[in-house]
Amino acid sequence: MPFAINIRSDNETAAPIRELWQRLEVFEPAPTMRALNYPPHLTLAIYEDVPESELFAVVDGVADGPIKLRFESLGCFTPPNGLVIWAAPRVTRQLRRLHQSIHSIIDTQRCHANYRPKRWVPHCTLALNVAPEYRSEAKALTEEALSPFEATFDVVDCTSFHPVEVLRERRLKSTGQA
Repeated sequence: MPFAINIRSDNETAAPIRELWQRLEVFEPAPTMRALNYPPHLTLAIYEDVPESELFAVVDGVADGPIKLRFESLGCFTPPNGLVIWAAPRVTRQLRRLHQSIHSIIDTQRCHANYRPKRWVPHCTLALNVAPEYRSEAKALTEEALSPFEATFDVVDCTSFHPVEVLRERRLKSTGQA
């Protein structure tokens, strides 16, 4: 069972992401994101086999405070026989530092290749399983202008999946600094 390190938006700023989930779930045979029973998130790393103690060290040792991200566009991945739609955040220094800090704790080579530095595409998934008959329509949406919005990611966690099970989490508290 794989493990993931994520940041989650467990607050009202996630409303625009949830609205996009609802808008895009009409293209899926069944709503995938709501079915996860897990909040809007960005996955920072995925591992097949890592001791929980190392995952917990990441959760306990990275990220000082909440991360506010601005989303300005949609994108898609086209895995074999599928289409995944996602929201693209503006990549900040804080987000890059957070991602790099994970790889300073757990060896980069142990991470799934697509989540390693220089290959990682920061994204917040909106639909995991667009039906074949709606792929062109859903993909066309990714080329339309998106009304920019901000969401604050205020929890870091590690999970196992599928189904998603939170193994450890830590709320990211503001330090009071601007």
